[in-house]
Amino acid sequence: MTVASICEKLSDLITKVRTPMVQIPAILIACSAIQRPGLSPMLIASNIIRRLPEADYYFGPLADGSPNRTEALIVIAVEEIVKAIKEDLWIQGAIPAGAATMVGTAATAGGPAPVTVTNAMPIKVVGFGG
Repeated sequence: MTVASICEKLSDLITKVRTPMVQIPAILIACSAIQRPGLSPMLIASNIIRRLPEADYYFGPLADGSPNRTEALIVIAVEEIVKAIKEDLWIQGAIPAGAATMVGTAATAGGPAPVTVTNAMPIKVVGFGG
């Protein structure tokens, strides 16, 4: 392996890096989370089945009156996807150094003193679905 090939590999790696997402203030995330009802497999499956005509696929009982198996398949697939999100989802993130700032008051012999604290190192954030 030559220096040129190492540089080429690093250059390829850098160009493949995705652009970072827009930072959302924590208060907005917290407020919007309260408003969200959570995932409903039945609602998701109903929405998918309702939109099938957009793909020129029509649903409902078959011509002989038997149930449409495609609808049952959609319900099963959505239920399994939601179950996987709720039971198997693993979220990882990081808070960059200097991004978490707290302001408080400390008690000293001379009286109260304002204190500002920030994280000097990146903080790893781990969460689970459900």
